[in-house]
Amino acid sequence: MEYPIPTWQDPSFLTIWWLSLNVAEILAALVQDYQNISLYRDLMVPYGREQEFLARWKRASPTSPLLETNGHVYDLREPPRSSSQDHISSFRDAEDHPTHELGENNDTLGARIEHDLDELLAVEARKELEEIYGVPVIKIPVFITCLQRFNSIILSFGLNLLLSAAFLRSPLSIPASDITSVPSDVFSYSPLCVTFPVVLCIHTSLASLYNPVILPRIGVHTAAYVGVLVSLMCFFAGLAVWGALS
Repeated sequence: MEYPIPTWQDPSFLTIWWLSLNVAEILAALVQDYQNISLYRDLMVPYGREQEFLARWKRASPTSPLLETNGHVYDLREPPRSSSQDHISSFRDAEDHPTHELGENNDTLGARIEHDLDELLAVEARKELEEIYGVPVIKIPVFITCLQRFNSIILSFGLNLLLSAAFLRSPLSIPASDITSVPSDVFSYSPLCVTFPVVLCIHTSLASLYNPVILPRIGVHTAAYVGVLVSLMCFFAGLAVWGALS
């Protein structure tokens, strides 16, 4: 073996860096974030009417309310509604009024009912997300979302560097052809036996912060900031055990 102990000069150091770059996880998280935001599409200002909504909101006149795309009054001063009562009443109106009074044919009525059902499903999905995060997803700053993705990358680097260094210090990493030429006192199972439980505890603790019971109590901001501190600590600890900081 050219390097009997972990060092940043070992080619395996770069291999671990590439393996730790969890691009697939980051992309999956970004897609999920966009899907969560899309659930609030009906509650956002319609595209192209930003100036109109802003001007009417500044006037704040009771006689000129802001209207949503579905005709309901839109008040930018209030938080997004997550109650399903409005959608249920709209669905009931479509059932109570005869089709000849509404002037709609069966296809139009079916499309309206299908649209109301989709809105009900979106409301339920928003309610579930708000129970997990404690706040509407659209009220979470973009900075916090980017910070979570940064935490994921740095934490992956740090934990993988720690585990790989502990593994390379154990007899399990010695090839059968080199086992007789390597001093036995250089390798030990102790680093691996100590590092693995510590890494498991760190990963479990950070994952528990996003538990639906804990996250609404501490807030998304606190969970992200704690994740930054722990991730940076693991990252620099991983670099240290590979001798990259000296």
